[in-house]
Amino acid sequence: MAATFVLWGERDRLLALKAVQRAPIGQQVRISKRDRSVEQNRLLHGCLGDISDQLPWPKEYGELHDLIWWKRRLSLQWMIDAKLEVEVVESLEGEEVGLFLPHTSDLTVEQYTSLIEFVFSFGATRGVVFKEKKPDNGPEPPPREYDQ
Repeated sequence: MAATFVLWGERDRLLALKAVQRAPIGQQVRISKRDRSVEQNRLLHGCLGDISDQLPWPKEYGELHDLIWWKRRLSLQWMIDAKLEVEVVESLEGEEVGLFLPHTSDLTVEQYTSLIEFVFSFGATRGVVFKEKKPDNGPEPPPREYDQ
């Protein structure tokens, strides 16, 4: 059984410590930054879906593209605008080049939030009507333990 604890407060820290004390020798313990939330993931993909349904590209004479097409291009533009490193790679034969972009699942919560804001702004300034509302950054969920 795997358990993940989000440390929202001292109570959560104590629960995590107890779980570590009960764990059999040989188990792995990992402390990491919090991943993006399901809500953030839903919001990004909702915004990308609205853009893909409504915005032909190039705008003047283009066609509609799918969500993945937009996700790749908007992620790249966000990285360029944010001055994040974009990895340019050469093929093994040296005849072709390509870009390696990080998976959005590898972004920090802060980076993911920034990407969502970029995507929302991009679409809004080009007339996209979003079905989903922007997050209101309301209260965090209560502390909990959940199995993976």
